[in-house]
Amino acid sequence: MSMFNITEGLDQAIGQVRDFTKQINDLGKRGLRKDLLSQIIALGPQQGAQLADFLSSQSTASLNQSAQRGGHRRGRAK
Repeated sequence: MSMFNITEGLDQAIGQVRDFTKQINDLGKRGLRKDLLSQIIALGPQQGAQLADFLSSQSTASLNQSAQRGGHRRGRAK
């Protein structure tokens, strides 16, 4: 394994983490519940990115509906 291969692999890993961080931040700004964000983060940048990518493609209304079906809304009165 050459130094070039190691550097290239690290660059790819860093890019993956940056993209994943951006996806998580965007989903948080769109109102995805913190517990769901934590679960996606726990999956890591490889597996979690796939789920984050899918959720990012959903409309904000659809995203919030899906999140509400997955659990109750804590601390919010209607």
